[in-house]
Amino acid sequence: MLRALPDDAPTTERAARLLQDAGFTQHTDTSDRAPVVSYSTPTPVIWRPDWVQIDVTAPRTAGRDAREEVARGIAATLTDAGWAVDVRGTETLHTTPPPAAPAPMPEPVGEPELVPADVIVSVHNILAYNWN
Repeated sequence: MLRALPDDAPTTERAARLLQDAGFTQHTDTSDRAPVVSYSTPTPVIWRPDWVQIDVTAPRTAGRDAREEVARGIAATLTDAGWAVDVRGTETLHTTPPPAAPAPMPEPVGEPELVPADVIVSVHNILAYNWN
């Protein structure tokens, strides 16, 4: 079942959904080791607003190569989607989504009013007088 995320969904949910859609397995039970090489629930990075931390989790029998391969795959998936990725070791990374598109500028209403030349001269004279 697919569920659309709201536009204002937290970064943690957006990261988890992106990785789930890419076929990665999420391991949410932190009290036990993962049965397969997977990733932990994305958690906010306190000192980096809008960044989340993702850790690769694995059973004790999984070798380092398998964990590193999953970490590289997660980083590549996030990078391909436009997310910034900061690798924090072989099995931990920080990530943040691409910046939101800037809001469109509103169209000007009507023609701009021009300031009469004599008003501009008066302002210049007052500024020159006060400047001295």
